[in-house]
Amino acid sequence: MRAIYWLAVVFISTPVLAGVRERQYASGKDFFIHGHLPQYPFEARRTHQEGEARFRLYIDKSGRVTSVKTLQSTGHPLLDNAAVKSFMSFQARPGPRREAEVPVTFVLNHFPPARPVHPLVVREFTD
Repeated sequence: MRAIYWLAVVFISTPVLAGVRERQYASGKDFFIHGHLPQYPFEARRTHQEGEARFRLYIDKSGRVTSVKTLQSTGHPLLDNAAVKSFMSFQARPGPRREAEVPVTFVLNHFPPARPVHPLVVREFTD
């Protein structure tokens, strides 16, 4: 029982000791100052490609996105590439080095089903 308690303490305190702070924003509009949502590629629409994905954006101290990692693919390289290309143009406010996990949904119909809104999770690093 004590071992489980100490493991829990270690896992909870590790981000604090490592200088990582996690913040949540209601939407990307609250965090990013510039950037356009991914465009739905014509070829993907023509072939009825849809999907949901999650990406991790790496942001430097100036607020520029330096790289993007696919955490969960849409299953279609055309859609994933469109999202990555769009995210590379995003700009956040200057601050500490950060990582943001961003969800993306490509849906063909004009009225997608109501889905729960997930907050934008941002991790700040104190170097």
